[in-house]
Amino acid sequence: MNINKGRTIKPQKIVIYGVEGIGKTELATHFPNPIFIDTEGSTDHLDVSRTDTPTSWPMLIEQINWFGTNPHEYQTLVIDTIDWAERLAVKQICMNGNVNGIEDFGWGKGFTYVAEEIGRFLDLLTYVSKRMNIVLLAHCHIRGVNLPEETGLFDKYELRMEKKSAPLPKEWADAVFFANYKTYLSGEGAKKKATGGRRTLFTSHTTAHDAKNRYGLPSEIDFEGKPEIVYQSIANFIPTTQTQVVKNEAETIQEEAQTSQPEVEETGDTNQEQTTEKSSTAFSGPLYDLMNLNNVEDKDIEDLAVRSGHFPEGMKFSHFPQDYLDHLVANWENVIKSILENK
Repeated sequence: MNINKGRTIKPQKIVIYGVEGIGKTELATHFPNPIFIDTEGSTDHLDVSRTDTPTSWPMLIEQINWFGTNPHEYQTLVIDTIDWAERLAVKQICMNGNVNGIEDFGWGKGFTYVAEEIGRFLDLLTYVSKRMNIVLLAHCHIRGVNLPEETGLFDKYELRMEKKSAPLPKEWADAVFFANYKTYLSGEGAKKKATGGRRTLFTSHTTAHDAKNRYGLPSEIDFEGKPEIVYQSIANFIPTTQTQVVKNEAETIQEEAQTSQPEVEETGDTNQEQTTEKSSTAFSGPLYDLMNLNNVEDKDIEDLAVRSGHFPEGMKFSHFPQDYLDHLVANWENVIKSILENK
């Protein structure tokens, strides 16, 4: 049995949520060498590294898993935002359940399914956090809270997620920061005037919002200045080096096989047609993104459809109905497994 003492330096899991446009994304750019999975297009105006926008829940999961299993230079993975990522999870769950909306499951079951899926999502991020920092950005909304020991209802800022899944990222994170405009009320009586509006990063829990940190930070950090100055308040607690991943034997064998492939002799005929049919660039959507991510071609899908007895031999991928394409996305894990087994 190993017994360790003292402070352990490890990648941090951080949630930053707040109102729209306050600067959450720009703050995240100052974390060590970040790579963004931009689910909503909020990084278009910033000079940052980003993946393709995930168009389905399986695509998002594969992107995250890649950073945990492949060598790369990035030190911080930023999900911008987790509430938009949750939308992909909801869509996936509805497709799997063959329902039009999450409430169609009845008796709150749909929201339980969402919470379970978000839990598995956070488990995957925990695995990735063994080698790099994780930053989850999120929007907020106001929700009424009724404490068991008190009478009456009061308003509180919370992550803009489903009620059952919203607490999970906050419990999972090492630190939760809430970004908002700090306002002051002046005047007398029932009518008061709001003044101020200074951007502030809240690091400790209050009745108005959730926040926490294990770094001994002040409860409020002025967010009005440059984001890099705000980041310096927490920089000492964020590792700037990446934990290396040791490749397993299977990965080593696969790389050796790839490097030992014989070279193809060039014919010099630049007009010769390629014998391998690539995925149709005219097709777009979640399935096409998953196919590109896994180097799957049109013919692979066509062969799978024939083996499964779904369509006759000779039917082209471009003629498959949309509901069948949605079915493939919903069951992508089994689809890619079957394709790889038959290659």
